[in-house]
Amino acid sequence: MTTEPAAPRAFEPECLTLFVNNACNLACAYCHATPAATAGPPLSADTVAAAADIVAMSCARRGVTMTLALHGGGEPLLDRDEAARLLAIVRQRAERAGVPLTTYVATNGVVPEETARWAAGAFDLIGLSCDGPPDVQDAQRPRRGGGASSAAVERTAAVLRERGARFHARATITSETLDRQPEVVAYLAEMVRPAEIRLEPAYANPGALAALRPGDAGTFVAGFRQARCDGAARDVPVTTSLLRPDEPHGPYCNVLRGVVNLVPGGTATGCFLESRPPEIAARRVRVGGPDGPGGRFTLDHARIAELTAVCARVPDECRGCAIEHACSRGCPDVCMLAPDPTGRLADTFRCRAQRLLAGEVALA
Repeated sequence: MTTEPAAPRAFEPECLTLFVNNACNLACAYCHATPAATAGPPLSADTVAAAADIVAMSCARRGVTMTLALHGGGEPLLDRDEAARLLAIVRQRAERAGVPLTTYVATNGVVPEETARWAAGAFDLIGLSCDGPPDVQDAQRPRRGGGASSAAVERTAAVLRERGARFHARATITSETLDRQPEVVAYLAEMVRPAEIRLEPAYANPGALAALRPGDAGTFVAGFRQARCDGAARDVPVTTSLLRPDEPHGPYCNVLRGVVNLVPGGTATGCFLESRPPEIAARRVRVGGPDGPGGRFTLDHARIAELTAVCARVPDECRGCAIEHACSRGCPDVCMLAPDPTGRLADTFRCRAQRLLAGEVALA
C-alpha cells in the first residue's frame, strides 16, 4: 500500500535535456546506459526547436530562467559540431521567447583539446566525470577497447582552468572506492581543481562492477563525512545528491523535476535512465515525441499526469520519516513504477545512507 498523492500539479518544465547520442569512447565498469560505438539517430532541428519552445514558453509564463543540459546515454561532446548545432537552436528559441538561458554539459573529459577549449566558452557550467586517482579512474573508466583515460581528463581539466570555465567534478563511488573517498577528494582538489566535488554512489546495476549493498551505507557515510571535511579544509565544497535537506524532492523522474528529456530520434522520456525508444516504450515512460514521421513534437500530458501521480506517491513505509519529502525513494535502484515498491525501500543502500546523512543534519 502507498499513500494516495495530492492532485498532481500541471507540468511546467524549466529544463530541456538533450541526450545527444548513445555512443561513448569509454567503457565504464558500472555504466547503466550500455553505450555503443555509434551515435544513433540524430535529434532533428525541428524537434529540438519545438521542444525548446515548450520549455521556453513555460519559463516565460513564470518568469524563470530556462536550463539546457547536454547529456546522454553516451558522451555528448564526441561530435563538437553536433553539440554546437543543438546549442545554437536552443539559444535562438530562448531568445525569441525572451527568457534567460543557462547551459550545462556533462562530459567524461576524454575529448580533443580544441573541443575542451570550445566547451569552456560555450557552457555556463561543465560537469567533468573523474572517479579519482589514475589507478581508480583507469580501472573504472577505461577507454573503449582498452587503455587509460586519466591523462586525458587531467588535460581537459587544465584547459578548462586555463580558459576560466566553471566546472564541477563528479566521482562515482563504488564498492572498490567506498573507503577511499578522502583520497578521491584530495586528488580531485589538487590535480583537477574544480569549483565543487560531487560524490555519487554507483547505481544498482546487476552484473556490473561495484554495486553497493545495504551494509555499505555506514561506510559510505563515514567516508563522505571525512571527505567533506577534507574538502572544506581545501576550500572545495564536497556534495552528494543523497543529502539535500533544504530541497523538497522525490524520485529523479523527469516528470517530477520539470524536465523535457529528448533522446536520439526525438522521443521524450519520463525516466532519465532510458535513452533508447524500445526500452522507453517497454517501460511506458514515453511522454512525447514527433507526431508521426516528420511530425511536430508534442508532449503527452495525459501520460505525464499518470506518471506524476504514481511517482509522487509516498509509500506507507516512508510516512513519518524525517526526510519523507526530501528523499529519492530509492531511485534509481528501486523504481516507483514497479508493481508494488512498498516494503522494499528501508533495506536498501540508498535509504540507509540517506537516513544516516539526515541524522547528521538533524544533530548539527
